[in-house]
Formats: sequence, structure tokens, C-alpha cells
Amino acid sequence: MTRYQTTTTVRRGKEGSALMTAIIAMFVVSLLVGGYMTLASSEYRLATRSLLIGASFSLAEGGVDLAIDALNDSDTSGWNVSGSTWTREVTGIEITTGGTGAIRVVITDATSNTPTIHSEGIVSGHPSGDVTKQLQVSLTSGFFPYKNGFDSKNGFVLKGQNVTMDSYNSANGAYSGSNRGSEIRVSTVSIETDAIDIGNANIFGYVAVGATLAPGQTGSDVIDVGKNGTISSYGEAQIVQEDRILTDYYASFPNRPAPSVSSGWEFPNSGTITTSGTYYVDGDWSLGGNSGALAIAPNTDVILVVTGELNLTGKATLTLNTDATLKLFVEGDVSIGGNGILNSSNPENLEVIGTNTNEGEQTIKINGNGQLSATVYAPNANVELKGGGSSGRVYGAVVAYDASLVGNSHFSFDEALADVNLGGTDYEVIQWLEMTNTTYETTTVALDGYF
Repeated sequence: MTRYQTTTTVRRGKEGSALMTAIIAMFVVSLLVGGYMTLASSEYRLATRSLLIGASFSLAEGGVDLAIDALNDSDTSGWNVSGSTWTREVTGIEITTGGTGAIRVVITDATSNTPTIHSEGIVSGHPSGDVTKQLQVSLTSGFFPYKNGFDSKNGFVLKGQNVTMDSYNSANGAYSGSNRGSEIRVSTVSIETDAIDIGNANIFGYVAVGATLAPGQTGSDVIDVGKNGTISSYGEAQIVQEDRILTDYYASFPNRPAPSVSSGWEFPNSGTITTSGTYYVDGDWSLGGNSGALAIAPNTDVILVVTGELNLTGKATLTLNTDATLKLFVEGDVSIGGNGILNSSNPENLEVIGTNTNEGEQTIKINGNGQLSATVYAPNANVELKGGGSSGRVYGAVVAYDASLVGNSHFSFDEALADVNLGGTDYEVIQWLEMTNTTYETTTVALDGYF
């Protein structure tokens, strides 16, 4: 009897132990499954929220565009106007990732030359919660095309071992070791991967890329720096300084048409121009050979409109004397080689303006020992600075569609050009901030009181 009870007790003890082990195993599995489900749910919410952040940012940008268009057109249709403050709200915007979008825009000092836009994009109604992004944009009237130094719509490529980009200030004299700086902003509105290919070039200044980076995308994704490439400043270590990579760039590049002329004085191929006025070439214009030399006399203002190509080759030179100015409106390709255009005065006095309105169909090329001290405004042209030879240099500012610097090219931005205002009633963006609450300057502004 005693032996039977002992056997039964042992058997029941083993069964109880097995049951307990199974319960513990099930508990552990439940914890693992629960943890996995929680992790998966968390990742889903994060991914969804990232998409909603991108959507709210795009809505905020749309609000900025609405505001700029209204200011440029002086059109208050759809806006509530109270003194110099304009407000507008757009609701019921369908968001493909779920939820509903809305835009709230406030323009303060709308009737002044320096209005400020606050635009808020809101995505609501999604289980992951409402998402809001706010932008603050400061404007000024007029058009400042050269505030950065080197702009491109589509990106640019720097190739070669001695490509250098820096700045100086012509108000302090010619470029020199004591008159050089690190204030150039090599900028593109493109956010395509590797839109900026720096290679092994040395940029003494900043690099700026489009403000509408995709969720998870960084400035480093748009900028490709080679093994020996640098983004730094004079007096500091020549490395890639992350604080000199900017991701808040926004700009517009309107076309600049040539003056409406169908005829004008014949533009000579040699000698000295002493009469101010508009000159017209219907077709191509070139200056070349071993002795081609043309000069513009002191205090003479010349406008040249060329419907074809413009070429300077060989030993040819086009020289601007003291306080002479030249505006070149060219529809075809431009090639400046040989000894090029000599402008001993301010780069502002020589403007090369590409008038082709088709993106990528015009090329402006400076090569060999070509010298250029000028501004180049050609938002639809491919600008190529090649070779540089022993003395090739470019001083001034450039606006291009696509750009490349190759060989020994050295480009120096004239900081004095940042204040050049070509006039007009349109507004120019001078500051673009994403209100992230990370600094005092980027603290979100409460817009509820305006609505």
C-alpha cells in the first residue's frame, strides 16, 4: 500500500512538472510574440508617421507657393486681409497615405518690401496621430540673383586635382591672399542623389542643396565628396565640415529676355567702342585669330544682343576699360577661350546672360587660359569651366542649369555681388526656415490667433 502511494505521488509530480514547463514555455513564446508584434506595430507607426511628416512638409511648401504667388500678383482673392496681414486656410486635401490635409498661411507685413510668411501643413485623422510642419520664409522685393555665388538648377560636377572655389570682395580690391574668403555657397535646388559631385575639389565655403529632401534623406545623400575633396574655410582644417553642408536651399530662376530690338549698331571685331548703346547681331559673332582685339572705352555702356553663338578664340581679347560696362544677351552657345574677356574693373560691369529658354540647350564654356571677371546668368544653360591652363581664372558669380568645373579651374565668388538687385516687383526669398523647435530662431509660431 505504501509503495503504491509513493509511485502515484512520483508520477503526479512528473506530470505537474511537465505541465509547469509547458506553461512557462507558452508564457515565454507569448512574450516573444507579443514583443515582436509590438516592435512591428511600432515600426509601422514610425514608417507611417515619416510619410505623414513628408506630406505635411509638402503641404507647408504649397502654402509658401500660394503666398509668394499672391504677393507677386498683388492678388488677395481667397485671402482674408486685415491691414497688412493676409491669412488663408485650405482644408479637405486628400492624403494618399490616409487622413486629411490642411494648409494655414499667414503673411505679415504683406504690404511692405520685406514680408514674412508662416505656412503650416497639417495631416489629421490618421491612427498614428496628427502631424504638423511649419515653415517661416522671409522675403524682400526685387531680384538678387547672385547672393550665393554659384547656383544651379540641376546640379554640378567638379573634376580634377586642382579645382578650387572660394570668395573675395572686389570692394576691397583684387583677389589676393589677404583678400580672399570662404563665403561662397555652391548651391542647387536639386535633391537627386549625387546631384553635387565634388570629387577632389576644395570648396572654401558652403554647399547647399534643396529644401525638400525626402524622409530619411540627408545632405550627404545629395552630395558626393571624393577621397581628397574638402568643404571647409580658410584657416581651418581642410576636411568636410558638416556644418557647412546646408539643406534649406530654395530659389527661383526667372528667365531674363534680351531687349526687344530687331536691329542696332553693328558690333565691330576690332578697335575701340566709344559710343554707349545697344548693338545687335542677327546670327553668330566671333573674335579670333592672332591679333583680334576689341576694347570698350572708359565710361561707355554697351548692350550686345546676339541671336546666334558668341566665340572668342586664339589670342583674341575683349577688354573693358575703367567703368565701362557690357551686357551680353546671347541665345546660342558661348565659348570663351584664348585670352578671353579682360575686365580689370568690377565683375558687376560685365554680364553674360543666356537667353535660351529651353533647359540644357545652351552651353557657356570657358577653357584654356580664358580669363573672365563677370556675372553669368544662364538658368537654362550648361556652364563649363575647363582646364584653366596656367592662368585661367573666373571671378564673379554664376547661375546655371547644369555646371561643371574641370582641370585646374579656380572660381572665386565676388561677395559684393550678393547685394546686386536687378529690381522688379517680384519677391525674393532671403531666409527659409523649418520650424523644428531646436533653437530659439526655429521655435514654432502659434497661428491659432490669426484664424
